[in-house]
Amino acid sequence: NKSWFLLSNINYFGKIGGFDSYIFRISNAKCPVPVSDLVNLIRPVAQLRDLFNRNYFEKYVHRLVEALKIYYTEMPNSVVKEINKDTVAKSLKNLHYMMNNHFTDGRIAETKETLKLAVASRQFRAPYAQARIFGMNDINFFIDISLEK
Repeated sequence: NKSWFLLSNINYFGKIGGFDSYIFRISNAKCPVPVSDLVNLIRPVAQLRDLFNRNYFEKYVHRLVEALKIYYTEMPNSVVKEINKDTVAKSLKNLHYMMNNHFTDGRIAETKETLKLAVASRQFRAPYAQARIFGMNDINFFIDISLEK
């Protein structure tokens, strides 16, 4: 049902490296994307999920998840200071939408938990008391969940 013109533009954007530049921009810890802008980078690609070739899309999601792991584990202190549960939840909501209908619920939940743990770990290593407390609380939450299993 999508127009030929839309599909042609998506293919062209991919051929000129547009989707690759999204991955690079997210994973570039030397010049990090503000957390609030991370949501805006994930959302447009998530909205195109049903237009991609399935094989390409699954590889792209894997690369995006790896880029997000790098982003969350290597973000500088200035970014850690501004991060909060809402901004992380919004980016993970878009990632969930992107993965929905293409990956199992278990895989989606595992991916989101892995990224939340990466955020908590980075917060725990921050020089700010409040961020450390948030990180420690989240790590304790994941420990409690794993002990219940």
